[in-house]
Amino acid sequence: MSHDRRVGRVRQLSRYPVKSMLGEDLDQAYVDEAGVDGDRAFAVLDCVTGKVASAKNPRLWRDMLTVPVPVPVLQRARR
Repeated sequence: MSHDRRVGRVRQLSRYPVKSMLGEDLDQAYVDEAGVDGDRAFAVLDCVTGKVASAKNPRLWRDMLTVPVPVPVLQRARR
């Protein structure tokens, strides 16, 4: 039984190494059952509350989606 049936087209491939921060566009990626390799591999921890920072809470983290991910994090996500 062949699984090579075409089901769609990828127009853009992006990865977000740090949850709720800006991502990067990719030409290719390794994908398995867990998703795109390196996607959301890291998060920002609020040391006061002990919770993961999220852009879903705009009162506290409204600017997170405007912050680029530091290059060393991108390099680690690419391994």
